Amino acid sequence: MWFSFGLAALLLVLGLLVHVFRMYFLISGYNTMPKAKREKVDVRSIARLIGWWSYANAAVLVVVGVLLAVGVAVPLAVPLVFFGVTTLALLVRAQRYDGNLFDEDGRLRPGAWKQLVGVGVFLAILAVGITVFLAWLSRPVEVTATDDGVAISGMYATTLAWDTIREVRLLEEL
Repeated sequence: MWFSFGLAALLLVLGLLVHVFRMYFLISGYNTMPKAKREKVDVRSIARLIGWWSYANAAVLVVVGVLLAVGVAVPLAVPLVFFGVTTLALLVRAQRYDGNLFDEDGRLRPGAWKQLVGVGVFLAILAVGITVFLAWLSRPVEVTATDDGVAISGMYATTLAWDTIREVRLLEEL
């Protein structure tokens, strides 16, 4: 609960700093661009986009925190999926405001497709990697007593030898 509220406050402050107080140096990549490229970027629109992204994610985290405070169990996947989807949307949408990629009419500049393909490939690899990682983490855990010891399958995938087990306690009953 407190983690949700703390992260929401952090995102709210980030959104305000970039969107309202125009601290554009907080935008990753913008402050390291050469000045000629920086002049072609619509930084106000990107700052507004980052602000709204921060506000939306902060709002979801506040709702999750309130639900947890009143005793409603909220799956961790809910805010994580929202965060992931909005982050992907942010990365795709932010390209529109880069004048180095698009001209005034919104058409792609010659040769700029290479940079967009790089972003697309990165996002695809990231999405596949996260999906595989989450699938691996969600494998069911099975505990089996064997002649060698206790075999634990799933995410932990280990065998505890009988001579290493010093104490066993029953914490719950079925």
